[in-house]
Amino acid sequence: MMNLVFKEIVGIIIRYEGYIDRIIGDEVLSVFGLPRTHEDDPVRAILAAVDIHDSVSRMTGRFNGRLGKPLAMHSGIATDLVVTGDPVNRASLLTNLAITGEILVGTCTMPSTSGFFFLEKRQPKKGRGTAETIDAYRVVSTLREPDKIRRVLDLRARLMGRGMQLKDLHPRLGQLGVHHLRRQRPFYKGICPPFPRRGLPRQRKIL
Repeated sequence: MMNLVFKEIVGIIIRYEGYIDRIIGDEVLSVFGLPRTHEDDPVRAILAAVDIHDSVSRMTGRFNGRLGKPLAMHSGIATDLVVTGDPVNRASLLTNLAITGEILVGTCTMPSTSGFFFLEKRQPKKGRGTAETIDAYRVVSTLREPDKIRRVLDLRARLMGRGMQLKDLHPRLGQLGVHHLRRQRPFYKGICPPFPRRGLPRQRKIL
């Protein structure tokens, strides 16, 4: 029975280009961003968790005669630049805090995924075996129209060395009828020529 469940879980993780670090008992530890890194690895991790929860729930019917209760998952997702030590511990703490059917993400995962999912702040709680209070966000649902303009919540970066072009661009956008309301997507009525490629700064602009 568990072999079928793990096979389904592993297949979903691989589909999102995640890496299976290890399987311990009924727990699967996976990593997204190794060996290949993607800009949206935190998003991929949550999408994989959502698919895993849905898939395992659908599989429950196969094992009704063997189980006294429905088969269900609970997951925790943490984000960091390294994949050993603290992030693994935080993911484990989040998993332990999650109730049946719940996916919890940490404070480092929330900013880069809030444009793709509806996240609900959980009441801070102390993790098992630690005096530390854990802040967590529950994944409620996937947004129908993800906000792909601002990937990182409340973070903006200046476009370096383009003052002259930006000064010329702003009135043109006004003429084209650009509307940008707070917390809404911008939309454009017309075409504006891009900046010339020569001399583009290396810094990435985060809108």
